[in-house]
Order: sequence, then structure tokens, then C-alpha cells
Amino acid sequence: MKVLHILYDYFPEVGGYVYRAKMILDMELKQGITPIVAIGPYFYKQPTQDKNFEVFNCSHHYLFPQKILAYRPNVISRFAKDIEKICKKKKIDIIHAHDPPLGALAAMIVGERLGLRWIYHIRGLSEESMRYSHPLPLILPRYLEYKIARQIVLKKCKNVITISKALRDYISKGKNVDKFHVLPNGVDINKFNPKVDGSSIRDELNLSEKQIILHAGNIRKIEGLEFMLRALPKILTELKDIHLLIIANARNSYITKLLQLAEKLNIRKNISILYDVDHALMPKYIAACDLYVLPRMKNIVCDLVTPLKPYEPMAMEKPVLASDLKAFREIIKPNETGYLSESE
Repeated sequence: MKVLHILYDYFPEVGGYVYRAKMILDMELKQGITPIVAIGPYFYKQPTQDKNFEVFNCSHHYLFPQKILAYRPNVISRFAKDIEKICKKKKIDIIHAHDPPLGALAAMIVGERLGLRWIYHIRGLSEESMRYSHPLPLILPRYLEYKIARQIVLKKCKNVITISKALRDYISKGKNVDKFHVLPNGVDINKFNPKVDGSSIRDELNLSEKQIILHAGNIRKIEGLEFMLRALPKILTELKDIHLLIIANARNSYITKLLQLAEKLNIRKNISILYDVDHALMPKYIAACDLYVLPRMKNIVCDLVTPLKPYEPMAMEKPVLASDLKAFREIIKPNETGYLSESE
């Protein structure tokens, strides 16, 4: 069986979206399924080729400022033609379109044209995430076209996959529930397990004598790290050797604001930020920590979308402290597999 995966991002980009996609592709290979990948149409880099399967670049760089009017007819039409060519050339059996809904629109068109089965995989709420990254008036057209496209696809699609039960319930609204399926996140326990030694990382960072609180990933406002920072002064009155280690995939304005807040709270010396850490080294960094924190804010995205982040420290038997949100309650059994605190 050959499955064509339509992805928005792929390597050399990094992040939960890409890592989760790669895990799905690798698992399909182990099951005897042949995955093939199509990237586009707004991917700005040359996608990394994989020795185990083909990766097609369907990017055309149509972008307007702020990606407004991304769902223009000429974009959708050309993307669908690219997908149709791949399906015919590679004799695809199923099209697996991952969120955002642009890829699902192309899958819907090609699926109906060629009589192919297609599924829509919702791994987040792209339009809602935008609201916390840009002022709404600026991206309102983009927000609306995402919402409209998603509704069109959901109406037509016979099989929809969501990343969490909370997201499934939100999207299905209790209607046609049989076509909605939950495929939760997972973790590679061959890489992330309690046997990994993090002592070399502690030595390298000169934190051997410290109690390390760790947070890693795409550092955005919704992660709520300012709440962790505001809690630190009080914690440090009782535990003098606490050190907060933040691993970020890139520098951004939010991190700048966090550092300014740390200076204001007089805790800058208790915080370290590392950038562009190789994901292959993450097990060692997690092994080096004493507590992994996920202080996410309470909003629709954080409440419904289960992140990849908590699974890795949990698999390594590290204490995890997360906000008390629906998404985290699906993952963490309070006081058994982790701890939940009131958000914000």
C-alpha cells in the first residue's frame, strides 16, 4: 500500500509538527506501508530527502504579506495538479492530508477526480494559533479563509483524525462522530527512556550542583513561561540551587521579553537559554533535568491540542508539571504520571 502524505512543513524545519510527521512515516515503513511525502505550496526551503521514501517539493512561493489570501483558486488548483501527478506517477492508494486545511482541499479535489480514498488529519488549530501571534485585524482574512476551508473539508471528508479527544469533541460538535478518530501523540522509547545519562550535559553547562527545571520547544507566548519566571523569586527563597533551563528552536521577540522580565525580577543568573539544540541530544538534556515544566496559558489552542513535549520526559520517568488544561488531563494522571497546576 502506498500512502501520500501532504505536509505543510518538513525538514530542515524542526518542531513538533515535523517530528510527529516523521514518527508516523517511520512507523508506516515498519508496518510494510510505503509512505510518500508532498510538501507545499508555501514551504520556503528545499525539503530534506529521505533514504527510505520519496519527498516531492510542491512549493510555489505564492505568498502575500502575512500569508493573506493563501487559499486563492490558482494556488489550490496548481497544488491539486501537483498532487494528481504524484498520485498517478506513484500509483497512490490513499491520500493523507495533514493540517492546515489547504492540503486537505487538494486531497479532496484529487480524491474525487481519481476516485481515491483520502483522510484529513487535524493536529492543531492553525487559525486559532494565529490569533495569539498576530493582532486579529491584521490577519482577519487569513483567519477566515482557514475557518471556511476547514468547514468545507470537514463536510466532504469521510474519515477525520484528531490529535486529542478534546479536539475531536470540539470539531465534531457531537455530529457524525463515527467519522472522527483520535490518534494521540507518542514517543520513541528506544531514544527516550530512564537509562539515558545526562551527567555530561550538567557538567557541560556547569550546573552539576543545581536543581534543573527544564522547558524545551517552540518558545511562544502561549507557553506561559512568564508565569514560571514570576514564580521563581518565591521558589528561590526556599530552594537556592534552582536553575531554569530553556531550550528554544529560535530567537524571537517573546524570548527577549522573557529576558527583560528576568532582569526586572533579578533572576537572570538563574536562567539559561540554549538555541538550536540537535533533537538527537534532547534525551540527554531531559535526563539532566529534575523537573520538566509546561505552564501553558488557558486558551482554545492549549486547551484542545495535546503537545508532543510531555511524553518525552514522562517516558524518561522525569517529574512533569503542567497547566490544568483538557489537553494535559488526557495525557497526565495527576500525582501518578505527573502534576497539574492551575493555569496562569
